[in-house]
Amino acid sequence: MKIIAVIPARWDSERLPQKPLKGLLGKPLIQWVYEGVSACSQVDECIVATDHEMIYEAVRQFGGQAQMTSSQCHSGTDRIWEVVKECSDVDWVLNVQGDEPLITAQHLNFFLKELFSGPEFLMGTMAQPLSSVKALHDPHIVKVLTNQRNQAIYFSRFPIPYSRKEAPRQNLKSLHHLGVYLFQKDFLGRFCNTEPSELEKAESLEQLRALDLGVPIQVIRGEFDLHGVDTPEDLVLVEQILKKRQK
Repeated sequence: MKIIAVIPARWDSERLPQKPLKGLLGKPLIQWVYEGVSACSQVDECIVATDHEMIYEAVRQFGGQAQMTSSQCHSGTDRIWEVVKECSDVDWVLNVQGDEPLITAQHLNFFLKELFSGPEFLMGTMAQPLSSVKALHDPHIVKVLTNQRNQAIYFSRFPIPYSRKEAPRQNLKSLHHLGVYLFQKDFLGRFCNTEPSELEKAESLEQLRALDLGVPIQVIRGEFDLHGVDTPEDLVLVEQILKKRQK
């Protein structure tokens, strides 16, 4: 079984332009992600998929592997499919978003071990407890609800589920969804060759396409303490966390 990890990294982020090259303790953000992913013992190969030569060159400079992809890709998942679609020996594709600099090999080894020790699946993802009621209402934090089989019921940028009895809700039943996915390769191809669903377009969340296709998404929950970078404020917070880790 071969697992290839692909990290999509684009230049034109709306909320934080040139995000992959933002500095964190002397390293570009994308290097933190790459080092965490490539250290995972279950990953056979790690590639950054990018649409910009400056990101490509930055990855090559720190010794990483990168591949240029079309500027016409509509999403990070499409960028990943462009990289792996001709790889006939790949069984599984690990998608780690390029704005998760706190990801480590320990996180990913746990995620993959839990997925492969559970029921059969075509797609899996990671989630952690919401940190606060404020996080529940933060549109930058994607929420996921799961059923008793730890399969995703719905993803949203809005507070879910709605409660008429608790305001603000103290009993947080939804989880904080994280930008890490594992796709069975053939399903990834089917996913990328399917038009975005109405739910996906409404929420601007790709993973809703899989639910619209009727494919369960297995959710692995853990105390990961991860925080993606979407805004300048996130960059400051993540740098503080990295400083604490180094100590």
